Amino acid sequence: MQRRLDEQKRIEEEFIKQKELEEKKRIEDEQEILEEEKRKQEFEKIRKEIEDEKYVKGVVRFSNISVREIKKSDLIGKPDPYVIFKYGKESKKTSIGKNTTNYDYQDEEYELEFDPTKTEGKHDIDIEVYDYDSFSKDDYIGSINVEILPTSNNETQFELYLQPKKEKKEDSSQNKSEYISNNSDQKLGKVIFNMKYISEQELIKNYQEKELKISNEQEQNIDNFENYDVQLQQTEQQQNEEKILEEGKENVQEEDEEKENNEKETENLYVDGVVKFSKISVNNLPKMDLIGKTDPYIIFKLGDQQLKTSVAKNTQNYDYISEEYEIVYDPVIMNRKGKVVIQVWDYDSLSKNDLIGVAVVDILPSFKQPMHFELFIQPLKGRNVDLLTESDKLKLSKSLYDQKLGKVTFEMIYKPIDQRLKVRRNAMLESLKRKKAQKPDNIGMGMSIYDFVKGAVILKNINIRNLPQKYIDEYRDIYVLIMIGTKEKKSQIVKSSESVQMNEEIFIEFDPDEMKERNLFIEVWAKKDQWWDEPDEKNRFEFLGGVAIEFLEFCNKPQRQDLHLIANSIEQKEFIGDVSLDIVYLPDKQ
Repeated sequence: MQRRLDEQKRIEEEFIKQKELEEKKRIEDEQEILEEEKRKQEFEKIRKEIEDEKYVKGVVRFSNISVREIKKSDLIGKPDPYVIFKYGKESKKTSIGKNTTNYDYQDEEYELEFDPTKTEGKHDIDIEVYDYDSFSKDDYIGSINVEILPTSNNETQFELYLQPKKEKKEDSSQNKSEYISNNSDQKLGKVIFNMKYISEQELIKNYQEKELKISNEQEQNIDNFENYDVQLQQTEQQQNEEKILEEGKENVQEEDEEKENNEKETENLYVDGVVKFSKISVNNLPKMDLIGKTDPYIIFKLGDQQLKTSVAKNTQNYDYISEEYEIVYDPVIMNRKGKVVIQVWDYDSLSKNDLIGVAVVDILPSFKQPMHFELFIQPLKGRNVDLLTESDKLKLSKSLYDQKLGKVTFEMIYKPIDQRLKVRRNAMLESLKRKKAQKPDNIGMGMSIYDFVKGAVILKNINIRNLPQKYIDEYRDIYVLIMIGTKEKKSQIVKSSESVQMNEEIFIEFDPDEMKERNLFIEVWAKKDQWWDEPDEKNRFEFLGGVAIEFLEFCNKPQRQDLHLIANSIEQKEFIGDVSLDIVYLPDKQ
């Protein structure tokens, strides 16, 4: 009996020992698995950190965008496709292709800012294609995702099949739709584009190289212009010497013709344009009063036109941030002279403002490209700033020495413009002249000149008179185009006559938060001489003339206005006809 008990006890002890060994083995195995998993996680973390280091702040650029074989969303007609590029909260949208399954978004390029610190590890771009619907919600066609890293500083073309949205799982807590990542043909069409991921460092490098190139080109342009100026003076001097030595009326006449040709070569370089001034600042100005500093402002004067900056308070250094100015340049009115006089003044609230000095530059070197100028301010030494001759301006433009009056710095570009834009700018000048001539009580309902609010401008009873006789004799089709900023409304087309009456009401909305424009433009268009040669109906009309009105004065106060139409001509003061109309500016009800 005892023997059996001992045997049983031995068996139990061995069993317990076996179990302990198995448990120990299980714990060791689990520990090894945990350690292996930990090693994998650490490896993955290191791998991800190494991978993430490749993703740096920059931009992703898209170009050469097109769609092909886009699926129809409606039973009738073809789709109106557009493409959206998305990264994080930022997105860029192309224009809309009209009634087509294949469309090239010509000359459209877009950039998305890429910042890996803001998107929690998202390193791909979502490209979505929609069908525009003017009556209801736009129809989703398909999408695709593209990883950005392979395009790092390497412009790459993609031609990808659009994929449908993956259905959300009912138990999924994610709010975003997931997309199928393969590139199989789902019969939804293709999206084609070039993509390039450019790091911030590379952008800065490219910008610096571009700035250096522009700077070198500008210096070369200045050198060329100065060399040309020197050559012109040398030519004049040589001609004068020859004129003294040569005898006979015939030789003198030939020299005069040669001089005139040289002058015409330079004059012909001046064309209708706009001269724009930006990035304006003054530095190291002298104190003009015994107490306090200077209150500087700048006047840019070109011919009889001049523009004035704001007045800086009590400073010798000032940046006129966000201040930009434009002057219309007409080579006929300016006698093909292009020197800008930059006047620097010290404002005095108690007495006459003090002229600190001037600088002079010619607009020609900045033709079609911006140029940076940093000029020492020069004294006038008793000369009247408003009576400077061309000879005075030439001498001042060559005065480059520091006169201890400080510096004026700005960027200038001289851009050619079409006649229609020029007419609009001249019309704005006429509007300003009218506004200055009006009394203060013309502002409606006690509003100040700054109280532009969301609302609408309404025109009616439009009458057009005194158009050129040929348009009246031929009963040409004409219409009126009304514009505020990019918004425009077109009247009905009517036949021209001695007095054209348009019995319709034109309503155009205005929101000061969405547009900078504060003038209403009224333009008259007429059918061209050979309009039948134009296949596109939009091109069968030509612009005759226009006028501008700052409409705030008509706020809640309807008025009848009689206005001159400024002609589409190089003659700034010439009018093409007259227009009368009833106008009122009605703010939205708050």
